[in-house]
Amino acid sequence: MRTATSFRRLCLLAAAALGLMAPGASAQSELMVQPGPGTLNDAIENDTARPADRVYVLQRGAYYGVNREINNQGYTLRIKAAEGDGNRPVIHPTPDSDGNPPGSRYFNLAGDTYFDDIYFLSVTPSQAENATTFALNDVGMRFVVDNCVFQGGLSRLIEVNVDDTDLFFTNSQFRNLVRNDGSSNGRPIDYRTVRADSLVIENTSFLNISGYIVRYDGPAINTAILNHNTFYVTGRELTTNAFGTQAIYFRFTNNLMVNPYGFGQAPPAEGGTPQGVVQVDSLDAGIDNGFTEQDRTIIVANNGYMTTDDLQAYYDARTASGDPLQAYELVDTNTKGYAAADSMGTVITLENNEAYDLDFVNPPDLTDYIAFLGNFRDGSPDPGYWTFGSDQYFPADQPPPEDLAYSPSSPAYTAGQGGFPLGALTYFPDQLEAWEAAGGRAVEAEGTPAADGFVLHGAAPNPSAGATSLRLSLDAAATVAVDVFDTLGRRVLSVPAAAVPAGPGHSVRLEAALPSGVYVARVTAEAAGDVRVRTTRFTVAR
Repeated sequence: MRTATSFRRLCLLAAAALGLMAPGASAQSELMVQPGPGTLNDAIENDTARPADRVYVLQRGAYYGVNREINNQGYTLRIKAAEGDGNRPVIHPTPDSDGNPPGSRYFNLAGDTYFDDIYFLSVTPSQAENATTFALNDVGMRFVVDNCVFQGGLSRLIEVNVDDTDLFFTNSQFRNLVRNDGSSNGRPIDYRTVRADSLVIENTSFLNISGYIVRYDGPAINTAILNHNTFYVTGRELTTNAFGTQAIYFRFTNNLMVNPYGFGQAPPAEGGTPQGVVQVDSLDAGIDNGFTEQDRTIIVANNGYMTTDDLQAYYDARTASGDPLQAYELVDTNTKGYAAADSMGTVITLENNEAYDLDFVNPPDLTDYIAFLGNFRDGSPDPGYWTFGSDQYFPADQPPPEDLAYSPSSPAYTAGQGGFPLGALTYFPDQLEAWEAAGGRAVEAEGTPAADGFVLHGAAPNPSAGATSLRLSLDAAATVAVDVFDTLGRRVLSVPAAAVPAGPGHSVRLEAALPSGVYVARVTAEAAGDVRVRTTRFTVAR
């Protein structure tokens, strides 16, 4: 049975993915913050006349020590770097004048939050680490990140404590979230047994992550899209098991995984198959979340994985010494069985997930990591510690030293959908520009909020194999109509006008079976004689 929740999963908050500014944003809404310990706290707390479209702007290359929790109760928090070239501004925890730290969650968030071009450290100048940097505490809130770096983290970096959140990460990097005790800690994203609406991660790198990329143990995650990301050394599977049994729309596409689950695995018994790091299975029968198996869409396609020569040499040496080890596969055995049981192919698509042998321009040095693996396996009480880049997090190492571009002559360079390279396209700037121009984003950027209070958040899913939905926000009740045009300007679909109340989260569903191609949806909202129009692109790929 499809529920209202299942319908909502098709309606991503598209403009949120890149739209830092709020309705009516202008230069007057920007507040420049001077660097130093506590200055960001002071600027936010003393901004008593804060306009709804306030953006806090930080100087490039400067350091901002947060010495008490930032809690945006009742307002939207937007922080971005100043325009221009130069290193990202750095935000980090720091003790106050009495030597007290800001708490384990120095961003304790209670409203929508947007970050653009910021470098976040989870450590103080003395290298003391916070367990959690961001706690999300507002039901249905958006957490939107573009072009940011997150460095360090012993436990969980982003902790989601409430239902129905929408998280978007684009063009960013998570680095060195590591624990050396073999636990699942060192997790970028951690849902605390809550229901989730949308998680979108695109063109983002995860480098040296000892835990799950996503810990999820809730009843349902409506939409999860991981597209064009690079994962370089992970210590666990991609997600917890509950993610794979509770994700309703799950798209894992065009990604590149290098040295996944570096601990390795013993070779399977005769007739068995190796384990994999991408795990999807049938819905958990013990959880009644309103969905059935036929409500799901699972796409694991056009991905690459590899084991580097140095890590493979470690596995070979252990095997030769009588401790046989081998690399994990990309797709898990249970996932392959789940796909085989879906004989009609109506729920899961599993295709073009291949192994590659790539030479990267400037990959991380794995010497310390491989030494740790051996020491840990041998039961050493102090197995060692490793990082990518400097072994000191403070000051920030900018720009991050790795370059995970690879040769255009590699088959992986054209193995992505549309002939684009696998992995994060941020390592291929020309390809990223072409991909964006071709409308490749899973989340469209065209619905930027405007001063008149009418927001079109784009189409989702996009691309679509059939029906898609447009999500709207209105400052006042209006009569809304939709017209769809092909690339020649011909009208191919019209949705009759209907009354839509004020508020966020409204949707218009486009049901027509359109041929493959790119389309433009024009949405018209009329209220009290005032007519407002927005457009967005979407793609049908059959």
